[in-house]
Amino acid sequence: MKLRIFLLFFSNLLLFLSIINADIIDSTCKNTPNPQLCSSILRKSPQSKIKDTRGLALILSGALKSRVELSLKRIDALKKKSKSAESMRDQLQECGEIYKIVLQVEIPEIFEGLNKGNPKFAEDGVVGVTQGAQECEESFKKGSKNPVSASNKSVTDLAGVTRAIVRMLL
Repeated sequence: MKLRIFLLFFSNLLLFLSIINADIIDSTCKNTPNPQLCSSILRKSPQSKIKDTRGLALILSGALKSRVELSLKRIDALKKKSKSAESMRDQLQECGEIYKIVLQVEIPEIFEGLNKGNPKFAEDGVVGVTQGAQECEESFKKGSKNPVSASNKSVTDLAGVTRAIVRMLL
């Protein structure tokens, strides 16, 4: 009998916690430029269980870091297999350098700002990530196909969502 009561209580508690978690994610993400992207990333994260806004910002910042790392890996792979014109390799090299700086400077700035309770500092880091992706995009000459446009857009989109969440902390 005690086991049944405990199991009933425990299952109701889990249901209650999942409802609260969904409400936090939904209410937070609806105030971002891309609620669907925001929600999908946060729902996939095992760390998103009952987090406050700062916790959600940290999760999105981690996802942003992963996207930047993925973009850099893509750039490196394209440079290695690129048999195209030297200008294309030079443009990929420039993008790679930009993303390395983003990983070394901007991403740590985001985490430091969030962890030290300085969301403005974190926001500046997110803006830097956005600018890095835009600089990479612009490094390709007009008329030349940019093989990392989708990666740049992915980083820019997620940075916009992350910035909106970080701004909620201001």
